[in-house]
This record gives sequence, C-alpha cells and structure tokens, in this order.
Amino acid sequence: MEIRRTGATAQPTPERARILKAAQEFEAMLLATLLNSFQKSMVSLPGGDSDGASESYGQFGVESMAAGISAAGGLGIARLLTSKLLK
Repeated sequence: MEIRRTGATAQPTPERARILKAAQEFEAMLLATLLNSFQKSMVSLPGGDSDGASESYGQFGVESMAAGISAAGGLGIARLLTSKLLK
C-alpha cells in the first residue's frame, strides 16, 4: 500500500496552505479520538495494567500517530474538507 501526501505537486497559495494545515489538524484530532478509544480498550484487557506515566506516554504516542497518519493522507477527511473549503 502506498501512502501519498495530500495536495498537488505545485506550490500551494498561502490561503490553500493554511486551509490544508487546518484540515489536517482537524483530521488528526478525529484520528486521535478514535485511536485513544482503541488504546483504552486494550489497556482494560486482563494483563493490561498501567500507571500514570505509561498513560501519558501512550497519549503522546496516539497524538503523534494520528498527526502522522493525517499528514500522510489520512482517511481522506482533510482532502475532502480542503476541496470543499476552496470551492
């Protein structure tokens, strides 16, 4: 599976770049919420004991993963939002 960045190969205008960044951040927040619920369900399994420090590191990991997924094209939400906002 190939992961491509969102957006055209040409240099985006400042307005387009701002909209794309905001759309990617929004998608990352949605993905973080989804991934966080997955993580919490996995910790609640037997043998999944955790403490405050590991929960904090887990949250940082979820946020970083969500931001990375969104920046790499994500689920297409950022691309959809960008196209609708630029019309």
